[in-house]
Amino acid sequence: MFFKSKNLLICEVLALAFLTSSCGLQPELLRDLSKTKSSSNAEASNVISGTAFPFIGLLAKNSQALPREVLFSSLLIPSAFAASCSGASVSLYALGADGKKLTPALMTASLAVNATYSFEQVRAAGANEYTETTNLVEASGCDKIYARPVTDLNFSQDISGASNLIALAPNADTPISLRQISRLKILNLINLISRKIQGSASALNDTVFNATTGDPEILSAFSNAFGTGLNTLQEAAPMIREITAPLAADELVPVTFEAKASHFRL
Repeated sequence: MFFKSKNLLICEVLALAFLTSSCGLQPELLRDLSKTKSSSNAEASNVISGTAFPFIGLLAKNSQALPREVLFSSLLIPSAFAASCSGASVSLYALGADGKKLTPALMTASLAVNATYSFEQVRAAGANEYTETTNLVEASGCDKIYARPVTDLNFSQDISGASNLIALAPNADTPISLRQISRLKILNLINLISRKIQGSASALNDTVFNATTGDPEILSAFSNAFGTGLNTLQEAAPMIREITAPLAADELVPVTFEAKASHFRL
Protein backbone atom coordinates (compact mmCIF):
# COMPACT_ATOMS: atom_id res chain seq x y z
CA MET A 1 0.00 0.00 0.00
CA PHE A 2 1.34 3.45 -0.92
CA PHE A 3 1.39 6.23 1.69
CA LYS A 4 2.22 9.88 0.96
CA SER A 5 4.62 11.63 3.25
CA LYS A 6 3.19 14.20 5.62
CA ASN A 7 5.12 17.04 3.97
CA LEU A 8 3.95 16.05 0.49
CA LEU A 9 0.34 15.88 1.61
CA ILE A 10 0.54 19.32 3.24
CA CYS A 11 2.06 20.80 0.08
CA GLU A 12 -0.75 19.38 -2.04
CA VAL A 13 -3.41 20.75 0.27
CA LEU A 14 -1.80 24.21 0.36
CA ALA A 15 -1.52 24.25 -3.42
CA LEU A 16 -5.20 23.40 -3.81
CA ALA A 17 -6.10 26.05 -1.25
CA PHE A 18 -4.07 28.62 -3.21
CA LEU A 19 -5.80 27.73 -6.46
CA THR A 20 -9.20 27.95 -4.80
CA SER A 21 -8.42 31.42 -3.42
CA SER A 22 -6.91 32.60 -6.69
CA CYS A 23 -10.09 31.71 -8.54
CA GLY A 24 -12.15 33.80 -6.17
CA LEU A 25 -13.86 30.87 -4.52
CA GLN A 26 -14.16 30.80 -0.74
CA PRO A 27 -14.48 27.54 1.25
CA GLU A 28 -17.84 28.56 2.74
CA LEU A 29 -19.31 29.28 -0.69
CA LEU A 30 -18.41 26.02 -2.38
CA ARG A 31 -21.71 24.34 -1.56
CA ASP A 32 -23.98 27.28 -2.40
CA LEU A 33 -22.19 28.04 -5.65
CA SER A 34 -21.88 24.47 -6.85
CA LYS A 35 -25.47 23.61 -5.89
CA THR A 36 -24.41 20.03 -5.28
CA LYS A 37 -27.01 17.85 -3.61
CA SER A 38 -25.89 15.37 -1.02
CA SER A 39 -28.70 12.92 -1.74
CA SER A 40 -31.57 12.25 -4.11
CA ASN A 41 -34.14 14.97 -4.87
CA ALA A 42 -36.79 13.29 -2.76
CA GLU A 43 -34.50 12.95 0.23
CA ALA A 44 -32.82 16.35 -0.03
CA SER A 45 -36.10 18.27 -0.20
CA ASN A 46 -36.98 16.95 3.24
CA VAL A 47 -33.59 17.58 4.88
CA ILE A 48 -31.88 20.67 6.29
CA SER A 49 -28.16 20.20 6.88
CA GLY A 50 -24.86 22.02 6.81
CA THR A 51 -21.79 23.08 8.77
CA ALA A 52 -21.69 25.56 11.66
CA PHE A 53 -18.32 27.07 10.71
CA PRO A 54 -17.71 29.14 13.89
CA PHE A 55 -17.70 25.90 15.91
CA ILE A 56 -14.99 24.18 13.90
CA GLY A 57 -12.01 23.50 16.12
CA LEU A 58 -14.05 23.92 19.30
CA LEU A 59 -15.52 20.45 19.02
CA ALA A 60 -13.12 18.66 16.64
CA LYS A 61 -10.00 17.08 18.15
CA ASN A 62 -8.06 16.45 14.97
CA SER A 63 -7.99 17.43 11.32
CA GLN A 64 -9.53 14.16 10.20
CA ALA A 65 -12.84 15.24 11.73
CA LEU A 66 -12.96 18.47 9.72
CA PRO A 67 -14.95 18.87 6.49
CA ARG A 68 -12.66 18.81 3.46
CA GLU A 69 -13.78 22.23 2.19
CA VAL A 70 -12.65 23.96 5.41
CA LEU A 71 -9.47 22.00 6.00
CA PHE A 72 -7.58 24.43 3.78
CA SER A 73 -8.28 27.49 5.96
CA SER A 74 -7.68 25.55 9.19
CA LEU A 75 -4.43 23.83 8.18
CA LEU A 76 -2.22 26.74 9.19
CA ILE A 77 -3.82 27.15 12.61
CA PRO A 78 -2.82 24.10 14.70
CA SER A 79 -4.59 25.47 17.77
CA ALA A 80 -7.87 25.18 15.89
CA PHE A 81 -7.69 21.41 16.26
CA ALA A 82 -7.70 21.44 20.05
CA ALA A 83 -11.17 20.85 21.43
CA SER A 84 -12.06 23.48 24.01
CA CYS A 85 -15.62 22.54 24.90
CA SER A 86 -18.06 19.70 24.65
CA GLY A 87 -21.69 20.02 23.83
CA ALA A 88 -23.17 22.40 21.29
CA SER A 89 -26.54 22.14 19.64
CA VAL A 90 -28.40 23.46 16.63
CA SER A 91 -32.13 24.16 16.50
CA LEU A 92 -34.61 24.68 13.68
CA TYR A 93 -37.18 27.44 14.24
CA ALA A 94 -40.20 28.77 12.40
CA LEU A 95 -40.34 32.54 11.91
CA GLY A 96 -43.32 34.66 12.95
CA ALA A 97 -44.83 37.46 10.86
CA ASP A 98 -42.37 39.91 12.45
CA GLY A 99 -39.44 37.75 11.35
CA LYS A 100 -38.53 36.70 14.89
CA LYS A 101 -38.09 33.03 15.75
CA LEU A 102 -41.01 31.24 17.33
CA THR A 103 -40.36 29.07 20.37
CA PRO A 104 -40.14 26.26 21.16
CA ALA A 105 -37.89 25.02 18.38
CA LEU A 106 -39.32 22.71 15.74
CA MET A 107 -36.31 20.38 16.06
CA THR A 108 -33.03 20.33 18.03
CA ALA A 109 -29.94 18.20 17.54
CA SER A 110 -26.34 18.08 18.75
CA LEU A 111 -23.56 19.41 16.56
CA ALA A 112 -21.22 16.65 15.42
CA VAL A 113 -17.53 16.89 16.36
CA ASN A 114 -16.82 18.26 12.88
CA ALA A 115 -19.47 20.98 13.43
CA THR A 116 -21.94 19.52 10.95
CA TYR A 117 -25.65 19.03 11.59
CA SER A 118 -28.62 17.45 9.87
CA PHE A 119 -32.38 17.54 10.36
CA GLU A 120 -34.46 14.93 8.54
CA GLN A 121 -38.19 14.82 7.86
CA VAL A 122 -38.31 18.59 8.32
CA ARG A 123 -41.60 19.01 6.47
CA ALA A 124 -43.40 16.98 9.10
CA ALA A 125 -41.83 19.22 11.76
CA GLY A 126 -43.13 22.38 10.09
CA ALA A 127 -40.42 23.47 7.64
CA ASN A 128 -41.59 24.45 4.16
CA GLU A 129 -40.46 25.77 0.80
CA TYR A 130 -42.51 28.95 0.51
CA THR A 131 -40.99 31.75 -1.57
CA GLU A 132 -40.50 33.82 1.58
CA THR A 133 -37.99 33.07 4.33
CA THR A 134 -39.95 31.06 6.90
CA ASN A 135 -37.34 29.19 8.94
CA LEU A 136 -34.05 29.73 10.73
CA VAL A 137 -31.33 27.42 12.09
CA GLU A 138 -29.41 28.50 15.18
CA ALA A 139 -26.27 26.91 16.62
CA SER A 140 -25.36 27.61 20.23
CA GLY A 141 -22.89 26.42 22.85
CA CYS A 142 -19.25 27.04 23.77
CA ASP A 143 -20.29 30.62 24.64
CA LYS A 144 -21.23 31.22 21.02
CA ILE A 145 -24.46 31.67 19.10
CA TYR A 146 -24.70 31.88 15.31
CA ALA A 147 -27.71 31.55 13.05
CA ARG A 148 -28.81 31.37 9.42
CA PRO A 149 -32.13 32.00 7.71
CA VAL A 150 -33.02 28.83 5.80
CA THR A 151 -32.79 29.59 2.10
CA ASP A 152 -33.45 26.14 0.65
CA LEU A 153 -34.43 22.62 1.63
CA ASN A 154 -32.34 21.17 -1.17
CA PHE A 155 -28.86 22.57 -0.56
CA SER A 156 -26.52 22.92 2.40
CA GLN A 157 -27.44 25.56 4.97
CA ASP A 158 -24.05 26.51 6.35
CA ILE A 159 -24.01 28.75 9.42
CA SER A 160 -21.34 31.47 9.33
CA GLY A 161 -20.43 35.01 10.26
CA ALA A 162 -22.09 36.19 7.05
CA SER A 163 -25.34 34.31 7.64
CA ASN A 164 -25.43 35.45 11.26
CA LEU A 165 -25.27 39.12 10.28
CA ILE A 166 -28.48 38.67 8.29
CA ALA A 167 -30.05 36.64 11.11
CA LEU A 168 -29.62 39.67 13.39
CA ALA A 169 -32.10 41.72 11.34
CA PRO A 170 -35.27 40.59 13.19
CA ASN A 171 -33.70 41.85 16.44
CA ALA A 172 -33.42 45.31 14.88
CA ASP A 173 -37.12 45.56 13.89
CA THR A 174 -36.49 46.41 10.24
CA PRO A 175 -39.38 47.90 8.18
CA ILE A 176 -39.57 44.74 6.08
CA SER A 177 -39.37 41.64 8.24
CA LEU A 178 -37.18 38.65 7.43
CA ARG A 179 -40.36 36.59 7.07
CA GLN A 180 -41.49 38.78 4.15
CA ILE A 181 -38.28 38.57 2.14
CA SER A 182 -37.69 36.00 -0.57
CA ARG A 183 -35.21 33.23 0.10
CA LEU A 184 -33.34 34.18 -3.08
CA LYS A 185 -32.66 37.71 -1.79
CA ILE A 186 -31.40 36.36 1.52
CA LEU A 187 -29.13 33.82 -0.19
CA ASN A 188 -27.75 36.58 -2.42
CA LEU A 189 -26.98 38.74 0.63
CA ILE A 190 -25.21 35.89 2.44
CA ASN A 191 -23.10 35.14 -0.63
CA LEU A 192 -22.21 38.82 -1.19
CA ILE A 193 -21.09 39.22 2.43
CA SER A 194 -19.16 35.93 2.35
CA ARG A 195 -17.18 37.09 -0.66
CA LYS A 196 -16.49 40.44 0.98
CA ILE A 197 -15.00 38.88 4.11
CA GLN A 198 -12.87 36.55 1.99
CA GLY A 199 -14.40 33.33 3.27
CA SER A 200 -13.75 34.08 6.96
CA ALA A 201 -16.75 32.00 7.90
CA SER A 202 -16.09 32.25 11.63
CA ALA A 203 -15.73 36.04 11.71
CA LEU A 204 -17.40 37.93 14.57
CA ASN A 205 -20.43 40.15 13.99
CA ASP A 206 -18.41 43.32 14.48
CA THR A 207 -15.75 42.20 12.01
CA VAL A 208 -18.30 41.23 9.37
CA PHE A 209 -20.26 44.45 9.83
CA ASN A 210 -17.19 46.68 9.53
CA ALA A 211 -16.08 44.83 6.40
CA THR A 212 -19.41 45.31 4.64
CA THR A 213 -20.40 48.89 5.49
CA GLY A 214 -18.32 50.34 2.65
CA ASP A 215 -19.54 47.96 -0.06
CA PRO A 216 -22.16 49.66 -2.31
CA GLU A 217 -23.49 46.35 -3.66
CA ILE A 218 -24.08 44.91 -0.19
CA LEU A 219 -25.60 48.15 1.12
CA SER A 220 -27.97 48.31 -1.85
CA ALA A 221 -28.97 44.63 -1.56
CA PHE A 222 -29.64 44.95 2.18
CA SER A 223 -31.67 48.14 1.76
CA ASN A 224 -33.68 46.58 -1.06
CA ALA A 225 -34.44 43.51 1.06
CA PHE A 226 -35.14 45.03 4.49
CA GLY A 227 -36.27 48.56 3.57
CA THR A 228 -33.57 50.20 5.70
CA GLY A 229 -29.82 50.69 5.85
CA LEU A 230 -27.30 48.18 7.13
CA ASN A 231 -26.50 50.52 10.05
CA THR A 232 -29.85 49.54 11.56
CA LEU A 233 -28.21 46.30 12.72
CA GLN A 234 -26.24 48.26 15.29
CA GLU A 235 -29.52 48.67 17.18
CA ALA A 236 -30.25 44.95 17.21
CA ALA A 237 -31.23 43.48 20.56
CA PRO A 238 -28.85 40.86 22.06
CA MET A 239 -29.19 37.23 21.04
CA ILE A 240 -29.91 35.01 24.05
CA ARG A 241 -27.38 32.19 24.26
CA GLU A 242 -28.57 30.43 27.40
CA ILE A 243 -31.13 30.79 30.18
CA THR A 244 -30.69 28.98 33.50
CA ALA A 245 -33.67 28.78 35.83
CA PRO A 246 -34.61 26.48 38.72
CA LEU A 247 -37.13 23.75 38.01
CA ALA A 248 -39.04 24.64 41.18
CA ALA A 249 -39.15 27.48 43.70
CA ASP A 250 -40.63 27.94 47.15
CA GLU A 251 -42.56 31.01 48.19
CA LEU A 252 -40.44 33.71 49.89
CA VAL A 253 -37.24 31.75 49.21
CA PRO A 254 -34.66 33.50 46.96
CA VAL A 255 -33.78 31.71 43.73
CA THR A 256 -31.13 32.42 41.11
CA PHE A 257 -31.83 33.01 37.42
CA GLU A 258 -29.11 33.48 34.85
CA ALA A 259 -29.16 34.57 31.22
CA LYS A 260 -26.25 34.73 28.78
CA ALA A 261 -26.48 36.86 25.67
CA SER A 262 -24.35 38.01 22.75
CA HIS A 263 -24.66 41.65 21.73
CA PHE A 264 -23.82 42.93 18.27
CA ARG A 265 -20.93 45.08 19.48
CA LEU A 266 -19.59 42.75 22.18
